[in-house]
Amino acid sequence: EIYTLSLHDALPISIALAAAAGLWSNNLFAWSAEGHETVAIIAQQILKQSGQFAPLQSLLGDLSLADIATCPDQVREAERNSHYEMSPACKSVFPDPPKGTESWHFINIPVTVSNPTQGDITAACPDKCVLTQIVYFGNILADTSQPSAARLQALSFVVHFIGDVHQPLHDAVRDNDAGGNAEQIRINRKKMALHHAWDDPLVSSIAADPQVLATDLAPQVQAAQAEPKSQPQDWAIQAFHFAGPDAYKGVPQANDNQVVATLSPAYQKTAEKVVRRQIARAGVRLAQFIS
Repeated sequence: EIYTLSLHDALPISIALAAAAGLWSNNLFAWSAEGHETVAIIAQQILKQSGQFAPLQSLLGDLSLADIATCPDQVREAERNSHYEMSPACKSVFPDPPKGTESWHFINIPVTVSNPTQGDITAACPDKCVLTQIVYFGNILADTSQPSAARLQALSFVVHFIGDVHQPLHDAVRDNDAGGNAEQIRINRKKMALHHAWDDPLVSSIAADPQVLATDLAPQVQAAQAEPKSQPQDWAIQAFHFAGPDAYKGVPQANDNQVVATLSPAYQKTAEKVVRRQIARAGVRLAQFIS
């Protein structure tokens, strides 16, 4: 079933949305394309196995959920760069891409907050953030009176944003670092933002192919299916609680463009467990949300 929540119900976390707009332009992709596609593959497999995918396939036509999983990132990039070329699939879904979608991909909870209150959450998302947009586009998708083109775009946003909200650094902020984008670290001898490490190498180190990764996550998918159903704000808070103890662990605050930490094998081993659990949860919850 598609959740139909009010915006008030959908706002559970906290932050002052980071004003570091310059940081937002760098590496704000929650999970890599591979990670988002894996979430979509897991959800599609679950829905096909349960016989619930036919209505979505009718909406998708020849496309799959994986085909449209990264379109919202491409929409955002097209706004940033007039020369950016969207993929044929995404161009067909978004022939006239919307503008101003940057803040839709995240909600930042200060890591200094232990247990966000409703007041924290309302202050964190005074306008549009990942939680409000999951609800908004979920409602459009559920409304069969809407044009098919609008519902297909809504489906793309839902697929993507449910992936986003499960990436811990899309739910946390430390001293206006835009969710780990300010801290430069080294992983596998490569320098990058901490945020990007969680998007890409910590995913591809498990498996470099989305289909292989989805298969490899079978135990985590089974565990996620056994969890009680929950709502988007619960997902965000849950992901947030991995930020301080795991994502930021041992990583000093940003120092301009200097490398502040090298992610150790122990760090990466712990992070891999979080990545496995969160991508699997995202896939399972996506299936529940759009069924």
